Amino acid sequence: MVNVSDELVQRVYQQLREDARRLMASDSPQTLRPTEVVHEAWARVQAKDFQSEKHFKAVASLAMVHVLADHARAKGAA
Repeated sequence: MVNVSDELVQRVYQQLREDARRLMASDSPQTLRPTEVVHEAWARVQAKDFQSEKHFKAVASLAMVHVLADHARAKGAA
């Protein structure tokens, strides 16, 4: 098992921001920035254990999708 460390996050942080930017690419105006999406995803996954760095990236990417979906749902409800 791999614990999420500051070192791991620093290594993949920029890649996660780029992934968030790609996930957010659309014609509709965005009220979130990629950095905010990455930080919210980090808050959701930081207490978990991971089998590898690849596993961490996959879980973080899925968490970002959930952050964006939750945000869109909240905007639609308002």
